[in-house]
Amino acid sequence: MSVTPATLTTLRVVERAWWENVLRVLARPREVFAGFHDDTDERADARVEPINAVVALAAISAVSWSPETGRLMSDPEIDGLLVSVLLVLSGALYGLVGYFVLGWLTKVGLATVAVRDGRRRPRQLLAYAAAPVALSLVLLPVRLALYGGDVFERGAERGSEVLAVLFLATVAWAIGLLVLAVHVVYDLDWSRAIAAVLLPAFVPAVAVAAVLT
Repeated sequence: MSVTPATLTTLRVVERAWWENVLRVLARPREVFAGFHDDTDERADARVEPINAVVALAAISAVSWSPETGRLMSDPEIDGLLVSVLLVLSGALYGLVGYFVLGWLTKVGLATVAVRDGRRRPRQLLAYAAAPVALSLVLLPVRLALYGGDVFERGAERGSEVLAVLFLATVAWAIGLLVLAVHVVYDLDWSRAIAAVLLPAFVPAVAVAAVLT
């Protein structure tokens, strides 16, 4: 099937709107999640690139707090550039795995409150809800400015308690956005929306607690 110039223009407008929604979801989440009522292939495809970016940035931010990352520069053969490359690569890998695993858990969580949906929309809702965690990547240069390379050295301070609390707050914010997304998209009352999110929220909550304690 041929694609007309008018159709291409429309697709570009839709794609640009979903890129803008990555930031808009932080301020006007209800409006953004209402857009998920339209789950046609065209709309879902328009969300793919923004979702890839959010998932990768969120995963890199999370990986930067990992104890394994904190040990990287204990090896004299590892310099700052290699640490950066490893962060990006590991973030991409963990982001990909987390996107599909947590997306599947979101689908299962919805099933526990008698909501049936495919795998695509729950995953995409999860990704847009993770925007605050992606935003938390700005904490990394702050930590580097405060502690320099010590951020990545074994036994060194990985960041102040205040910064750790801020990161934890972005995870809680993301979970809250996912509850709102489920409430808006599937028209659930708040108690059922919270129940649906308990399962996908449990894994990152435990992981973050293990890393920051």
